[in-house]
Amino acid sequence: MAISLLNAAKAFCARTGLCTPTAVVSSTDQTMQQILALANEVLEELVDRWIFEELVNETTFISTALEDQGSIYTIAPNGFDRIIEETIYDRTQKIPIYGPIGPQAWQQAKAFVPIGPVYRYRIRGGDLLFNPTATAGHTCAFEYVSKNIILDTVSGDYKPYFTADTDEFFLNERLLMQGLRWKWKCEKGLPYAQEKDLWETSCNNEAGRSGSKPKVYQDGGQMDGIFPVIIVSPGSWPL
Repeated sequence: MAISLLNAAKAFCARTGLCTPTAVVSSTDQTMQQILALANEVLEELVDRWIFEELVNETTFISTALEDQGSIYTIAPNGFDRIIEETIYDRTQKIPIYGPIGPQAWQQAKAFVPIGPVYRYRIRGGDLLFNPTATAGHTCAFEYVSKNIILDTVSGDYKPYFTADTDEFFLNERLLMQGLRWKWKCEKGLPYAQEKDLWETSCNNEAGRSGSKPKVYQDGGQMDGIFPVIIVSPGSWPL
């Protein structure tokens, strides 16, 4: 259930023995400003350390006949944080685009004449790069994690931080409240290891069950409803 910044601050203060606030963002009270800063730190850690399905987005774009496909923040406009590995495909050619590759492997690839139809990618300077140079007009797609963990209830937009009392945290409110508790104790020089462990367990559990999860088979083979097929190597090779 979504919880607003103000309601989260009220609940936290009631539990911690602090005066109940009437405002957070506009408050000049140092305690409220500290709660706001700590709440935003919790948001950063949640995005950085876990993948919650509520923050996963899909994007598609049309390739250009260039190495540089453009700004990753334009291609993935909803608060791009990182591509989910092994999700980027050229749907037109029906082949994966491998990567990301590092600077050394990229420069090695640039030093040799590209051979074969397999593309690789990296992000450099905020731009998405393909090697070899892509064919124009292909539909490509990938899934990515968004930093936009907060709903602005006034505009209806999503954003990465609390900036208004009415902003809502749309993941399980327990993750925000438990994160605030251990961070508050840490800032005050109080023992916080138990609270932090509880928070991390809650985050692991929530991330593990968010969305739907596939079955895992120990034999490594089966997929429900999918039967053996002939697999053809990607690409078209001249004979």
